[in-house]
Amino acid sequence: GLAYIAEHFHPTRFLTNGAHGEEGDAQWQTFMARMQTAQLQPEVLHRGMQMLQGDVQVTWHHPPATGLDETLGKNNGSVVTDIRYGAFRALIVGDVEHEAEAVLVRDAVLESGPISVLQVPHHASRTSSTPAFLQHVQPQVAIAQLGFENRYGFPHPEVARRYDELGTVLCRTDRDGAVTVTVNSPTTQFSIQTESEAGTCSARVR
Repeated sequence: GLAYIAEHFHPTRFLTNGAHGEEGDAQWQTFMARMQTAQLQPEVLHRGMQMLQGDVQVTWHHPPATGLDETLGKNNGSVVTDIRYGAFRALIVGDVEHEAEAVLVRDAVLESGPISVLQVPHHASRTSSTPAFLQHVQPQVAIAQLGFENRYGFPHPEVARRYDELGTVLCRTDRDGAVTVTVNSPTTQFSIQTESEAGTCSARVR
């Protein structure tokens, strides 16, 4: 969880959608304590914000500048991050569900694909990865964050089939382990490596 990331990856900035964890959540409290120890103040992100780090451009498309819409649920308040490095493009969407996906497509907030890598929305649940959204972004590779033999049964079979029909290489952390994306330069191919030798998604694509 967040507390582990804060302890082992030593972040230098604390970027957030503005939501707060519950007071009784021990993981959240541990995470916030580590942010305070590191003297990192929360920076609330919203649509239209950008950051340039060398040749890497980062754009945030969600949540909107008007703030979180609590009527849509917590998942739809996830930060949507668009990362570009030359021809390479990755989209990190957190746990957005079909409502937020529809907004991103309908309001022309999100430029159409194809994109290089997509973090599969909401762990490949049936409430996300709608056909309209996938047709819009057209990912070459999609990475689903899944617990081994998770109790939710993710990925949902229908969602996995959508990626297959689109011709997308689907990486799953439940069977592939940690997935690493490497981009050596903005003009070369990117590569996918998996922790598991039995992983099926290792790929080198343009």
